[in-house]
Amino acid sequence: MADGRLFIQNPLVRLHWRAFDDEFVAFDQLSGITYRFDVLRAFLLDVLAQGARSETSLALDVSEHLGLSDPSTVPLLVQKILREFDGAGLVEVAEA
Repeated sequence: MADGRLFIQNPLVRLHWRAFDDEFVAFDQLSGITYRFDVLRAFLLDVLAQGARSETSLALDVSEHLGLSDPSTVPLLVQKILREFDGAGLVEVAEA
């Protein structure tokens, strides 16, 4: 996925969240699907629900959120998670 793309939570997704220790469960009221997310994936979906972001911007947010001194692996991780979200229909992709 190129950085010229912007990602946003799919506007047809209506998630209702519950937190359990170090994971989150989200129920999509429109599809009836329940998802389970770790803290990082929940954080990224929360950021994307607030507006369109690029991969680079999301990687910086994750690095800052986790307080990483060496964020070199974050861009690949964010890219992987965005592919998961896209495959599940949770995000939409638009060219910047």
